Amino acid sequence: MNLTQKNHYYRSFEYFHSNYSFYSTMLEKRGSQNFRENFLKIFIEGASWNFNEKEDKEIKVQFIGNAIVGVIEWWLKSKSPLTPDEMSKQLNKLVV
Repeated sequence: MNLTQKNHYYRSFEYFHSNYSFYSTMLEKRGSQNFRENFLKIFIEGASWNFNEKEDKEIKVQFIGNAIVGVIEWWLKSKSPLTPDEMSKQLNKLVV
């Protein structure tokens, strides 16, 4: 995990925290499914840069993208029980 990626997670969680009302509404079950699909697509595309190999790349990218979005959804649904800094540190430990 490089410093740029680490800072990206922190900035992302700061942004989601600052825009809590919007993201918690759009990602909840009654929110827009289209929004969630596009949100997920962004993380899948971002994860694809981490893998050079062709074999099993799609499975890895799908796994990481869905895991990150799932963690963001949990965090927002739980009313942000951890700070953006704590979330970015935890995500950095998980996504190696």
